[in-house]
Amino acid sequence: MTGPAANSSSKLFSCDRSDVLTLVWCVGLFFIWLNLLLIKFLYFGYYDWDLAMYAQATWALSHGSTHASLFGTNFLTNHAEYISFFLTPFYRLFPSAFTLVVFKILSFVSGSFIFYLIAKKLLGWRTGFLFMVLYQIHPANLFMMIYEFHFENLAILFIFLMYYFLLNRRFIPFLVSSFFATLIKENISLVVFMFSLLILFKRDPKEKIWTLGPLILGGGMFVLSVFLITPYLRHAEKLADANSYLYLYWNTSPQGASWIHNAWNLWDTFTAPLNRQYMWNLFSPFHIIPFFSPATLLLGAPIFLQHFLASSFTMHTMYYHYAATAIIFIFLATAQSLVKLKEYLRPLFYSFFIMITLTGYGLFVKGFLPEFEKRIERWTDRLDPVRQNFFDQIPKNASALASFDFLDRLANRKGLYSLHNVWLNHATFTGQSPFVLPPVSYALIDWHCPWLWKDLLNSERKLTFSYLSQIHNLYFTRPWQTVDAVEEITLLSTTVKSPQAPLVENSRSPFPGINSAKSGIEIGTTAKLIHFEIKTPAAGRENILPMVFIWQSQKPTDDFLSVELKLSKDKKIILQKGHPVGYAFNANPSWTEGQYIKEYYNLLIPTLAPGEYTLNVSIFNINKRTFEQLHIHDKTFDSFNTKVCIQCAPPNL
Repeated sequence: MTGPAANSSSKLFSCDRSDVLTLVWCVGLFFIWLNLLLIKFLYFGYYDWDLAMYAQATWALSHGSTHASLFGTNFLTNHAEYISFFLTPFYRLFPSAFTLVVFKILSFVSGSFIFYLIAKKLLGWRTGFLFMVLYQIHPANLFMMIYEFHFENLAILFIFLMYYFLLNRRFIPFLVSSFFATLIKENISLVVFMFSLLILFKRDPKEKIWTLGPLILGGGMFVLSVFLITPYLRHAEKLADANSYLYLYWNTSPQGASWIHNAWNLWDTFTAPLNRQYMWNLFSPFHIIPFFSPATLLLGAPIFLQHFLASSFTMHTMYYHYAATAIIFIFLATAQSLVKLKEYLRPLFYSFFIMITLTGYGLFVKGFLPEFEKRIERWTDRLDPVRQNFFDQIPKNASALASFDFLDRLANRKGLYSLHNVWLNHATFTGQSPFVLPPVSYALIDWHCPWLWKDLLNSERKLTFSYLSQIHNLYFTRPWQTVDAVEEITLLSTTVKSPQAPLVENSRSPFPGINSAKSGIEIGTTAKLIHFEIKTPAAGRENILPMVFIWQSQKPTDDFLSVELKLSKDKKIILQKGHPVGYAFNANPSWTEGQYIKEYYNLLIPTLAPGEYTLNVSIFNINKRTFEQLHIHDKTFDSFNTKVCIQCAPPNL
């Protein structure tokens, strides 16, 4: 190693005033992230399912099982995440998915402090503190922190600890850190193995123990996990492939692709525009500086190769958790490289070089801030109290089906299933297809789920109709009772008797009490709105405006329609909301010609003074991104208005 790093220390960590000030900074950062992510958690801001998966797996471990229903199998068949066993006692004491988020914050903040100690030893405390702050605000870390949870997040602390103890020649702590690092994931075991190569080339060859330690721990754990334990577990669970880690690069199934095809896929991935942009984003903040310390960069070779060659697009962007592991080695290499540059450059040129680098770094971070802010804005909305109310109505041990935003809050139970497996008709981890949803007592679903609509609107026609068919059957073939529904958020149960009306009713004949001979409002050539009614809010639910739509299908269509509602008073818009017709599961493309559809919709309105308001109704074509023309009595119009009386008997249309 270069610089003053060669000096050994009699203590694990030395401490002076600058270290105390830096530690105070890191403690403050810990509480800032704790507060921010607690808001995200409490307001249902986790909109993917990774946190829920690992929370349920850890909860299952705390109850003596390795099976997690979100995985559909033993969760260790996915990755060698043995560190979960060490987290289990803490999860038993604090049984919440947020416990894992706290561990992620601890790993990041404490890891960045260890990086400060490394940079301080190499470059002095001021530069060390500066580089720590640069590390803490790197977009890869910002997006990792606001994303879900992965056990790989915990590698940050242990990788920095390994490097710190290597720098200070503390073998036993180095070995302990290496051991815990190997328990996190297969790829981290390879990083530990790479330390043996670094030591082999940088240290006295007579000190074999420094080489053998990480070689045996890292290489041994990788071979044990990838070629023995994981294949055994996957075979026991009757899964097709022997290893999901190798499958990132190579189709290892018995009917897998040829060697030539696999190699060509690797090259295509490596040269893809998205991957080239990712490489640029990783290295551009420090330009060529990290490459002056190639040995340190080599430590991250398993991570870089995984990201540059694996087919998953999530490994080629800054917006998930993967890049946060890669930049560890870029920062370490940069710190080592600056030691060399400081020796060769005059102080003035060195300072100028640092200033230019900092300016470029600031512009780099600034470029990602709009996306960062946009993602934070998604966390809260006016329906969060509704989500909490519905969540509170589900018994703790009841089996449940849920859309992504509810999964993490429902994780502590045996029977929890994700809605996306239903519409895809495919189990992500077991490969089960068709997907068979076990009997569940509750379903907590936001039919406005962005993942669902992304698949419905951006897929080939055949897939779109397949997705529609799956969620259509989910709703209509099970004995659901509507416990409650507000806008697209719905709580259903197969065990609770409820007086609530269903979300949707389909009929081949007109609904009783409705004059189907009435001309109604034609929407293009595909559908007709033959009845619209605003009902009186129930007692205690004055902030809910109940509506009933009755549609008649005129002609089959591939288009998804949405009812756009604007509530106003004295031409001032109070609320604007879009409602996809049919709650997605009974959307227009699933209608048959001549079919009648009755739809119940509860609009959440703010607290309003008693009086008369105007509700404007228009129809939006989601596919074409245009408003549909409405027709009645040979007249064409864009929308229609109806009067809404708050706290008085409303009129009907």
